[in-house]
Amino acid sequence: MTNVTRIKTDAEQTLEQQILSPSLAGNPLRAAGRDVFVGKGLPHRRVEEYKYTDLKALMRKANPVAGETTPQALASVVETLRATARAGEIRLVILDGLFRADLSDLAVLPAAVTVTSLRDVLAKGAADTMAVLAGPAIATDDPVISLNAALVSDGVVIEVAAGAMIADALHLVHIVTSATPVSLHTRSAVILGAGASLGLIESYQSTVPGHQRTDVLNVVVGDGARFEHAVAKSDASAIDLATITAVIGADAKLQSFALVTAGDVTRRQHFVRMEGNHSVLSLKGANLLNGRMHADTTLVVEHDSLHCESRELYRSVIDGEAHGVFQGKVIVRPGAQKTDGKMASNALLLSESAEMHNKPELEIYADDVACGHGATCGEIDEGPIFYLMSRGLPRPQAEALLIQSFVGEVVDSVGDVALGDHAEALRDGFTSAIEAWLAQRGAS
Repeated sequence: MTNVTRIKTDAEQTLEQQILSPSLAGNPLRAAGRDVFVGKGLPHRRVEEYKYTDLKALMRKANPVAGETTPQALASVVETLRATARAGEIRLVILDGLFRADLSDLAVLPAAVTVTSLRDVLAKGAADTMAVLAGPAIATDDPVISLNAALVSDGVVIEVAAGAMIADALHLVHIVTSATPVSLHTRSAVILGAGASLGLIESYQSTVPGHQRTDVLNVVVGDGARFEHAVAKSDASAIDLATITAVIGADAKLQSFALVTAGDVTRRQHFVRMEGNHSVLSLKGANLLNGRMHADTTLVVEHDSLHCESRELYRSVIDGEAHGVFQGKVIVRPGAQKTDGKMASNALLLSESAEMHNKPELEIYADDVACGHGATCGEIDEGPIFYLMSRGLPRPQAEALLIQSFVGEVVDSVGDVALGDHAEALRDGFTSAIEAWLAQRGAS
């Protein structure tokens, strides 16, 4: 038998040096991730789940890990946070990869909510929390999760007591102050007790483009609990690999939405296990791509209980030479009868060079289910364009109206579960980001 030696790229060699650094020793998450990544390296096109997002080719070099925040940068961040504070907003700040309690609004946290830095949680090593941070079994072999574990610096663990209905959404703010491109690796967790309710907003701020990041959010939604998550992804990162894992209990609901309008390579992946009866899942998002952007949405949804409902709806608008990817897999385990699952990916291609790859899959091992999937790719319909132009609108404005309508369906659903009074402002923010992208396209 011939032995094959894996050829390591410059990026892989740099990542291994960072992973094997003595300063990263002694962390159980890092130990597990290190062994997997050193053995396999970056995923490539021969790995089925990364067939359309070949990280070995896309990630030519690895940035240095983010260092300490300088006093001058810290002073600027403090001033910005003070100037942008809004009534009713509870911010949790991750600055240059580290959770900063001194910059966060911990003083106004409801008594039923506990926020702890990941470093403190790992130091205690509680078995139940470590199980949450590991995620469900369907996510354990993912190479991006392993890379994140091997290099993780910090994050937050949010715990909500049973029965607590948190009216004000938490805002997890990721800030990078480095004047040169760096890499960041954070992992956070949300644990909701039975009957609890929480909304979580994530945003990203950086002073320069070109950062590389891996982020993992592990979620446990207890029986009868409600959790809603929304992400505004607009910073110009070079590589952005974001993962959500979730385990949903009985009679519980989880909704997640993400808008992507910037970044060279973005991959948002979800691994969700529905293990309680009558649970409901909604995953939605919109990708607005131009230039040579590459955005990948990958989902694995596992139904393992009775009478569960899952909905996945993603809309992509692709211009220039950009590439979009949608990979969605719904698995219905034996005994998960009365499952109701629907999955759809719809894409508008605005140029001849734009590309969209759709790969929806169903694996069904139960006989009393209603599951379906669909995918569409096409240009803007000329009929509505002609109608709007006949009413006096120039073609760019007519196209912009139709694109806004196309994306608006997924944006309008934000706030349906647990964002409370923040929902309208968040929807307005997403709409403004879409309008800014359309204005930039119209000007180019």
